[in-house]
Amino acid sequence: MKPKNRVPARKFLYHNELLSLLRASKKHLFMGNRKRNELMILLSVNHGLRSCELLSLTPANFDLKIDRLRVIRAKNSRICNHQLIGKREKKLVHELCAGLERDDYIFHAIDKPYKYLDLTAFNALLKSLAKKAGIKINIHSHMLRHTCAYVLINECNKTLEDIAHWLGQKSVNSALIYAEMNIKKCDDIGAYIGQCTKASGDY
Repeated sequence: MKPKNRVPARKFLYHNELLSLLRASKKHLFMGNRKRNELMILLSVNHGLRSCELLSLTPANFDLKIDRLRVIRAKNSRICNHQLIGKREKKLVHELCAGLERDDYIFHAIDKPYKYLDLTAFNALLKSLAKKAGIKINIHSHMLRHTCAYVLINECNKTLEDIAHWLGQKSVNSALIYAEMNIKKCDDIGAYIGQCTKASGDY
């Protein structure tokens, strides 16, 4: 009998895949609003939002005078106050909040600000955009939160404690699942081992 050796599916997007997904959101029209779709991806990745945290956002979550987002975290996590990141995210937040009442949903069904998009619709949107972007893995909304952790570890050199704080987790133990995403550290260790074992074949 052959031993079972199932490789678990990747839980995050690489940097080039994320950029391809964002470009697709700007180019292709799905569910009526390109800017809304782009902002959903940006907020999810930049702030590590769960889908329920994202889809329930209203203008009341934003202080537009100082470009700050107040995240009411799910699962009894800590409430977070994040600065909006980058000119594009700030611009889209201001545009999509314009004309809405304080408690209207920002990511609402077409012409229905009192009814937010549900998770099924959000996942269908991501899958459609991923197909247009040529992304081969099976994408779903929670991958965007994991992508935030991946970026923090590999591109920002942040610790698990930093990640737990940014994602609103009360304990650093909750962030241990992201340790496997530390590709940069593995690459550094691999390079050192390669030097020791003469991996170039020059031995």
